[in-house]
Parts: sequence; C-alpha cells; structure tokens
Amino acid sequence: MPKDLEITIIFKRKLICDELKNLLADVGIKNVKQNNFRDICKSNSPEKLVIIELDSEKMAEEVIKLTRNKSLNIEIICLTDKSLKFNDELKDFRIIKQPFAFSELLNLINKIKDKKASHQKFVFGNIIYIPKQAKFINNSNNIDIKLTDLENRLIAFIIKNRNGVSKRSILQNVWRHKTDLNTHTLESLIYRLRRKIEDDPNNPKILKQIEKKYFLKIEDIN
Repeated sequence: MPKDLEITIIFKRKLICDELKNLLADVGIKNVKQNNFRDICKSNSPEKLVIIELDSEKMAEEVIKLTRNKSLNIEIICLTDKSLKFNDELKDFRIIKQPFAFSELLNLINKIKDKKASHQKFVFGNIIYIPKQAKFINNSNNIDIKLTDLENRLIAFIIKNRNGVSKRSILQNVWRHKTDLNTHTLESLIYRLRRKIEDDPNNPKILKQIEKKYFLKIEDIN
C-alpha cells in the first residue's frame, strides 16, 4: 500500500510548528514533520505536501524555483502575511492569508489528498484497478470492468490490509457486520469478482486465498 501523503511544515517559529502538528494529529493526519527549506527535496517519499510560511519576497522566489523542478512531485500551501506582495507566478499557488482558521487549512489539505487519491492506480497482472472510478481496465483490450459498490469496497479493504484478510474481518468491515450474512454470501461475491478479473476464476492468480485469508497480488502501484 502506498504511503500517506507526507506533509512537511516550514515555519521559523518552532512553537507554531508544534501546535500545527498537534492539530493535524487530532484529526488523524500524523505523517507530518518539521523541516527546513533546503532539505525538503531529500525525502524518499514519492509525494509530498509542503506547508510553508512565506515571510519575504526572497522566500517566495525560492518557492518558485522549487516548483520549476518537474522531477519533484510536490504540492505547496503558502501561508502569507496580508501585506506581502508577490509576482504573477505565485498567484496560481494555494495561498492562505494569515491569520487563518485551521478549518481553512484542513479543507485545502483534504482537497489535495482527494486529488492524489483520484489518480491512484493499482496494477494486477494485465489489469489496472482505479479505486475512485470503481473499475478495472483490461490492458489487453482496453475494456473497462465495472465494479459494484460492494465489490469496490472489498477490493479496497484487501488492498489496505496487505497481510491478508479473513472472512470474518470482511463481513465485519465490508458489510459492516450485518448479522443476516454468512460465509456463503461472501464466497459468492468472491467468485463473481474473480469472474471479472481472473483468466480462470477456478484457478485464481490475482485474488487468492492462502491459509483462510484473502490476498491480492499487486505488481505495481502508481
């Protein structure tokens, strides 16, 4: 499973960094660290969000230089003073004027995360899974394989739990533990799903069951 979007906070005042990290942690965003401007490109994370306090035109110029590096996959939120003026290149940036409400920053972070998630793809052999569109694409013939909401939830749940999932955990988390369900209902769903994505549903290569747990064979993640 790909890592969560890594968030880097760049403020001169450590107290503000700590407070912001705590606020983000309270809403479940914990992959946050403080860093300096020169080191933000050294992380191994493939995707980064940088929340940076722009307090001078010189710093703004440094941010512009950073974004010109197309090899970096970086999203930037700029927190600025109302009196600070920028050139035209910064007008298209995500800019929040200080003082700001935390809810305003959180909404912007969630929009960026949703944008990233909408482009996320998983490769299973010759088919590609696109969670946000609830479908597979067959690379051989470019045909879309539509999934029901239940099938899509099941695939997403198994991907999230790379160590495998039991029938009981699926019934509890995908169906939200409806008491009128049984394992036969689940097995029927598994078989219907295999008919959509496997060359031979009776000899599955993608959605496999090993020692009473279900796994997905993910070859690549984008």
